[in-house]
Amino acid sequence: MANPRVGIDLQPDQRASVSPMDYLGGPLFQSYRTACSRHGARYDSELKANLVSAELVPGLADDLRGIGLEP
Repeated sequence: MANPRVGIDLQPDQRASVSPMDYLGGPLFQSYRTACSRHGARYDSELKANLVSAELVPGLADDLRGIGLEP
């Protein structure tokens, strides 16, 4: 079974939007939120995604892989 996917897309303002593409479930979703928060991401309700500075994406992607997600 493949790991759940998380989309990471560069926005025009040089921030990246981060959002689950697959269902994560309770504990995995909480781990996803913690990883995003640790890298300074903030939820944007209009985009329905977390926004993070583009330069922090490599570290965030590593953390997401560490919890079993596929960025």
